[in-house]
Amino acid sequence: MKPLKFSHGPFEVCEPNPSDLNHIIVHMRAADKQEVFDSHGWTPRQAVLGAQVASECKMVLRKNGSAMAFFGISRSAEFDLDTACVWLLGTGAIDANWLPFCRIMKKVLRAIHAHYPTLFNFVGAENIKYIRWLSWIGAHICTPTRHGHIKKPFCYFTLTRRTPCVLRSL
Repeated sequence: MKPLKFSHGPFEVCEPNPSDLNHIIVHMRAADKQEVFDSHGWTPRQAVLGAQVASECKMVLRKNGSAMAFFGISRSAEFDLDTACVWLLGTGAIDANWLPFCRIMKKVLRAIHAHYPTLFNFVGAENIKYIRWLSWIGAHICTPTRHGHIKKPFCYFTLTRRTPCVLRSL
């Protein structure tokens, strides 16, 4: 999958540049910092650089040229061809622009679903804002289980592409 590129008012989705990545590292949301530490034992820098290396497709959401979120998909030989791990690391600007963030990322996920009908990952059980957003976009969120570097509660989630029923009357 190629990175998306589109604009919506002051918002833009595109490939990240080094300045975007540094901005995400410096301004990462507290909940995201905690989640990457709990899951992998990583600092924000390690999380951003790890995602940059391991991911097939990486994008950034900017507002007025300033990075709000770094996100993408990663693949593995263990996955079915139509399955990908989706991830996102954000800044406090997500909180300040919550509604536009939700709407734009829903559009982004629809585009990703065109390539990968099944998306999944884990979200920290304490990351209530992202859990609410995932629920809003139709994710199936499982009961928290111990996961990650220090076995804190995480919720496994899946997002599946909805396909219209095409059955004909007999």
